Amino acid sequence: MKLQTIVGVCALAAGLFWFGGAPAARAGEKLKAGHWRVELSNTTGYAKNSYDRRGDVFSTLIVEYEFPLSQRFSFSFRALPIFVYAQGSSGDASFHGAGLGVATRAYQKKDEHRGFFVELEGGLIAHKNKLRGNTGVANFVTGAGLGYKFKSRWHAVVKLEHISNAGFARRNAGANLLGLGIGYSF
Repeated sequence: MKLQTIVGVCALAAGLFWFGGAPAARAGEKLKAGHWRVELSNTTGYAKNSYDRRGDVFSTLIVEYEFPLSQRFSFSFRALPIFVYAQGSSGDASFHGAGLGVATRAYQKKDEHRGFFVELEGGLIAHKNKLRGNTGVANFVTGAGLGYKFKSRWHAVVKLEHISNAGFARRNAGANLLGLGIGYSF
């Protein structure tokens, strides 16, 4: 992943924050307070590029604080207190670590922040062992998802994620992953 991609994702998040929240504030709308959200996510490698990632598994626990920006948009600060990346049958060591990031969502049902939603996420993870073909011990995780949040506060999301050091380390073989997240808001 290139530095321009990271800058673009950050600019998009800032734009959603400004343009998603500013109209509501100008209209005098009182926004609801935020809430905590936890999610267990499990994605698996699906692409074969310079390294075969099929069979790799990226499992994460996500804890975040989500707050509304407008009738349909929200923004979250998130922590990944633990993640595990198993490198399939390659013989390379699995690794674990932690990270921090942000996410933004657009919900189908305005004022309720539920129903179908799309999300964009980005963050930084740190770990001891290395991703096969990648010499960094810090990597960026970016992704997008399509999900559904139920009235019961549970949600499910299909995720597409990418892990890469964005060229900050000597070698940068990234991983593309597809999977599912299930979580609860309180």
